[in-house]
Amino acid sequence: MVRVEDMVFEIVEDSLIVMKGVRMNNMYYLIGSSVTGRELATSVDSTRLRHLELSHSSIDLEMGAQTYNLKSSEHFDVSKKTPPDDPIKCVSGLVDCTVTNSYGAFSDQATCRASAAVYPTSENELINIVASATKANRKMKVATRYGHSRPNLVCLKGNDGLLISTKSLNKVISVNKTSMTMTFQSGILLRDLIDEAAKVGMALPYGPYWWGVTLGGMLGTGAHGSSIWGKGGAVHENVVGLRIITPAEAREGYAKVRVLDEGHPDLDAAKVHLGVLGVISQVSLDFMFP
Repeated sequence: MVRVEDMVFEIVEDSLIVMKGVRMNNMYYLIGSSVTGRELATSVDSTRLRHLELSHSSIDLEMGAQTYNLKSSEHFDVSKKTPPDDPIKCVSGLVDCTVTNSYGAFSDQATCRASAAVYPTSENELINIVASATKANRKMKVATRYGHSRPNLVCLKGNDGLLISTKSLNKVISVNKTSMTMTFQSGILLRDLIDEAAKVGMALPYGPYWWGVTLGGMLGTGAHGSSIWGKGGAVHENVVGLRIITPAEAREGYAKVRVLDEGHPDLDAAKVHLGVLGVISQVSLDFMFP
């Protein structure tokens, strides 16, 4: 049975609430985990419960590319969820592109365009990309794997800019068990970061609720969990080093790597960069024992 009361959406089976969501801006967002039958299922990532009729008799559950229509006494399997598509879509190859977010639209409903997109896999490739764009006086913006930001910060002015995706910058660079630190490429997903740390007996103290955000994206938006314990719940409080690629003068090859370690006067400013200080290549974090 579907029950809607005081902006809260519930799917009820007998006396058991199997799914619950709250309404915000005409959209229902899943709260916590869901239950199918009598067993607890995994949390549904990036899930929206969208009501389509004022009577609330018909509700769509969006899980990435999959949409399920819910009606009274109707059941569905949340295990079939799929992640969002790449937010960058190009007409031909990697040219004539648009970019959106994991929600499918920015808060202002803007259509953001770029003349091309690139997917670097290493810091050297990233340096060459930034250098070429700088030499050509071309605007650049960075896009992440799923684009979890509601504001259109990734939008370029005009249609001639370049989108740099960190989708393929998703690797572990180094592990130091003595100092309890690890260095990652900036495009690694939070889910993969946690998994890689667990393999070597380390844990990130806190993080956002959705595992589909990237390390660079979390820092750029000041993403956080909920705690004042230790350093607090913000991911950037665990940053001990950054490598950022920025435009440079011709004599420096039009691009340079800025290395910010602990104690560097610019590290705190770069931790929550809002995407305006350059392209983050690598991030070093300190961890704790699980």
